Amino acid sequence: MKTLFLIITSIFFTSFALENNIGKYEYQSTNFRESIELLKNQTFVYECSLPFSNYQIKGSYYLIGDSLILNSSPQKDKIIVREQNSGKFENKVFKITDKKGQLLTFHLYITLNDNSVIFFRDCFEKIKFKSKPIKSFHIINTIGLKSPEYVLEGKSTNCFEVQFENIRVFDNEKWHLIENKIQPKGFDGKAQNYFLIKK
Repeated sequence: MKTLFLIITSIFFTSFALENNIGKYEYQSTNFRESIELLKNQTFVYECSLPFSNYQIKGSYYLIGDSLILNSSPQKDKIIVREQNSGKFENKVFKITDKKGQLLTFHLYITLNDNSVIFFRDCFEKIKFKSKPIKSFHIINTIGLKSPEYVLEGKSTNCFEVQFENIRVFDNEKWHLIENKIQPKGFDGKAQNYFLIKK
């Protein structure tokens, strides 16, 4: 009986929290606007406006305490990597496009097996270089969208064809919800120093 009471109480407070937080939250500055609308059916509409791009993402959400957990729908891979071996092992080649095969400008961060980091800025299409064995890498595009850290599967691969999702993907991303405002995370996955305010 006590267990049933706790379950009913939990459902009640969860429903109350969801109902209380439904609405549109927004932040706007001179060249940037970001908003998220939380709907009754536990779906959301996220919008972002930058100087040269605007996009909308839909998905689902749920609450855990003061955390807002977001998932895009349909869910997408943030990065797809095809590893190959070609030529001398020390010669490394990275070819990077978006999911549509279009070329893009990117920054490449490479972690070697000795944990040292190599950084290449403002690369376009393909980059070739010599290095010691690579442990992992990640990509950041020109608007600051960061890929997950990709850990190499092969020990002798030196050529990498990478498809990068050039639009933000929410994958169990946790934002902080405080009364009538939300602290979002940026494209790099770090908490921002501004809040989306409920309208």
